[in-house]
Amino acid sequence: MYLSGMTRDVRRYSPGPEALKALSHGDRLKMLGILRLHGPQTATGLAEQLGLNSGAASYHLRQLAKHGFIEEAPELGNARERWWRSAHETTWTEDTAAPGTPEAESMGGYLATVIERQVEMLFASLPAHAGLPAEWRRASNASDGTFWLTAEQAYELSERLTAELVRMQAETPPVTEPGPEGTRRFTVQIHAFPHPGLPGAKETP
Repeated sequence: MYLSGMTRDVRRYSPGPEALKALSHGDRLKMLGILRLHGPQTATGLAEQLGLNSGAASYHLRQLAKHGFIEEAPELGNARERWWRSAHETTWTEDTAAPGTPEAESMGGYLATVIERQVEMLFASLPAHAGLPAEWRRASNASDGTFWLTAEQAYELSERLTAELVRMQAETPPVTEPGPEGTRRFTVQIHAFPHPGLPGAKETP
């Protein structure tokens, strides 16, 4: 069990535009998420979980490996089937590309896929919510707020929120390992963006 004050090194990956483009595919992002949450898997196992044929799963795994997101786990494999594991715990990106560039296009596609997956996970959690013990329902949250901020203030707020996730990740065991007694995997999502305005109205810059 991790004790208060203990920290660990968290493996992070900052992919380039081509790697982000390769990850901008729903099934690949789901595969990477499964490997990061549940540990090594085979193409056959992932295909069954995602409703794919094994050939498609193998292709997506090769693409993820080509761009550095995953790696083989040879100690688990055999002559018949290869096992794959995540090469890192977290994908770390910063959107600084100039609008209209290939880099911006790659980032946009990646963000769209990530947000789609996050919303999917959020909706998947709802059916079980009412049946959760009171302490876990109390721990869940769906808050939001809209404020007048400068770009600098907005960046500072986003950085503070992200820093708390980074701190928590470093102070808890990897999610692929068994958790300490009384714990369960708990997901926190952060969405921060300039308000798009009301439908048909133009938001003041």
